[in-house]
This record gives sequence, C-alpha cells and structure tokens, in this order.
Amino acid sequence: MRPMRLRLSAPSDRAARSFVGLWLATATGTLGLSILDLLLPLIVARDNLSPLLVAGVTSALNLPWLIFGLPAGVLLDRVDRLRVLRGVYILGLLAALGILLADQRGQWLLVSAYLAALLAGVAATLKEPATFTLVPHLVPAARLDLANARLFIALQIVESTAFPIAGALALLGIATAAGGAAATCALAVLCLLPVRRLSRGPEARPTTAMHPHWRSELVSGLRFIRQHPTLRTITGMAAVINASWTGWMAVFLLYALDPGPMRLSTVTYGVLIAAGGVGGLLGAALALRVQHRFGRRASIGINVVGNGLAFLSPVLTANPWIIGAAVGIGGIGGPMWGLTTVSLQQRAVPDALRGRVASAYRMVSLGAQALGPLITGSVAQLLGLRAAFALAAAATFLTLIPWLRGLHERDLEGTHATAAAG
Repeated sequence: MRPMRLRLSAPSDRAARSFVGLWLATATGTLGLSILDLLLPLIVARDNLSPLLVAGVTSALNLPWLIFGLPAGVLLDRVDRLRVLRGVYILGLLAALGILLADQRGQWLLVSAYLAALLAGVAATLKEPATFTLVPHLVPAARLDLANARLFIALQIVESTAFPIAGALALLGIATAAGGAAATCALAVLCLLPVRRLSRGPEARPTTAMHPHWRSELVSGLRFIRQHPTLRTITGMAAVINASWTGWMAVFLLYALDPGPMRLSTVTYGVLIAAGGVGGLLGAALALRVQHRFGRRASIGINVVGNGLAFLSPVLTANPWIIGAAVGIGGIGGPMWGLTTVSLQQRAVPDALRGRVASAYRMVSLGAQALGPLITGSVAQLLGLRAAFALAAAATFLTLIPWLRGLHERDLEGTHATAAAG
C-alpha cells in the first residue's frame, strides 16, 4: 500500500489511507455485485427458456437507473458520500442474503431473484457516482487521471475474474454463490472504515451551503448536461451503447449455455464473458498512453468499434474462441471511455453539482440498459437470437456518426465550469 501512496502523491498519510480504503472497497464490493449480476439471470434461465423472461432480470437490474437516477444525485450532493457508499454495499449484502434465504426455504426463488435485482440495481445507481465524486477530495487535481486509472484497473481486474468465479460458485449451488456475494459486500463495508474519519472534515463532505428546492436540484444535473455540448453528445452515445450491451448480454445467455448453439457450461460461459474483463484490464493499463499519444477522442472511438465487433460476432459464428476473442477486443475500450468521461466530469463540473451531474449522466446512459433487454428480448422472441445480436451491433456502429461530427479533442480536455449549482 505504501508504493500506491507515494505514486499518487497524496497530501497526507490519512488521505493516502483513505484512497487505499476506497480502492479496496471498490474492488471487493464490485466483485460481490458482479456475482449477483451473473447469478440472478442464471436462476431464471435454469427453469425458463423464454428470452423475454430471462431478459427481464437484466432489465430489473438496470431499472433503478431510470427511477432512482436523479434522486441519487441529489442525495449525493446533500449527504455524506462515504455513508452513502457504505449503504451501497449493505444493499448488495441484503440482496444476496435474500437469495440465500429463498434458496434454503426452497420457494419464492424466482420472485426473490427479481427483488434482489432491484436492490442490486439501486446499489449500482449510487456506487460509481459516490466513488468517483470522492476522488477529487483524496488526490491532487494533477493526479486525477492516475487515481481514476487505478480505480478502473481495480474494476477491470474484478470483471476479468468475477464471472468465472460466479460460474464456479453457481455449479456448487445457488447458496454458495449467494454466500460469496454476501461475504464480499460485507468485506467492502469493512474496507471503508479507514475512510470514516475523513468524512467528518469539509474536504470529504458535499457542500453544506444552502440548497435550492429539491425539485430544482433534481433536474439541475440534466440541465447542466444539456447545456454542455460535449457531455450531451457523450451521454447520448453511452445510452445507445449501454442499451445494446445489456440487450446483447440478456439474450446471449440463451445462445451460449447448453442447449443453445454454443453448448457451454456455466463455468465456460463465465470464462468467455470474462474475456471482456481481460480486455478491459488491458484497456485500463493502456488508457493513459492512448490518451497521451492519440488523444481522448480516439479513446471514445476505440470503445465504439470494439463493442460493435463484439456484438456482431455471434451473428457470424457460434465458435466460442472467436466470440471470446471478439468480447475481449470489445472490452479494451471500456476503461478508455470511462477514464475520459469521468475525468471530464471531474474537471468540467463544480463540486457542488458533481453528484447530480454524475447521476444524471448515469440515469440516461445506464438507464437505457433497462430498455435494451426488453427490445432485444422481444426481437429474439419474434425473429431469433441472431437478429437481436445484429440489432445491437447496428445501433452501436451508428454512434460513430455523433463521434465524427460532435466530439472534438479540445472539448474533451474539460475546463472547470462556472455554471451555478441548481
């Protein structure tokens, strides 16, 4: 932990310990929530082959972005963000325990899966906004990109291991997988304890200045994005790509798992999906170099093309090696996109608005993830799985149009905004 403190050039040992605690909590808590992300659709797919019903779980996981996305931003700008982050992992713990209890009783497992998906979805609406709005208070401004990159590397390490771990745990039983998710979420809460003392100071709290009416606050994040051309373009592109991603994932499960065309087990399916995490780990390691050499705009374009190729691959083949390679390539651009957009928000948005803007961005871009599975699930039901994959690929490639016409390198650098909060 000492080398990380020195490399981040934290202003004090307390701030360094705080960042390390945040980093560890991000890694362990994301692992727990990722296990739930894989486990819940498997629970439904085990007894139901309807693409729409299976896709509904993925939709439930993302529905809270549409319902709770904007209130989450107001909460983050009014309440201690560290307390919110602890609550995030407690919600994940409760979701896992609910599945564990339903499995032990042998009833209401399907209902519990949908309820757990909603709880995990609410946790997701708060996790990354709370995490990344804390970062500017823990590291110097000159080190924001490096600190963000460290967090993205942690996320990619988790993504490259979570699905194989979840698949192996699922083979041992639902209770084992749910217990693993509960344990890692509990560990994340413990990892945040060293950060607790910092939350008492003004440097780690949201502003305590007088707030405008909550209705005005609710839309202020959306208003800021609408008035910021670069953020507006990126938000729209992210919505299309994320809807395509979750829509693709929701029905790919039926294509990959036995008795689907690929005939994979839960473990090999987890390994294949983990290829995206491996690609993401490579992307996180290369993100800063790509930015410095080719620019932030190139980072956005790499993500678009990579995802489009990944979504297209099962249209052309059922070979798991080819599809796995395509998924890995698709994962490379994710951290590059994330690092660019997070750093842009941290630099372009006043601190008093960061929670609301971050949540508004995610409400639109990730709220679309609730719609994607319903669309592709319906297409798969009517026209077949390959038609659903082709739709996801086509929608993603179309985002190259605003990338070419609406994004400029100088605007992606980000400058501190002067817009008033509210």
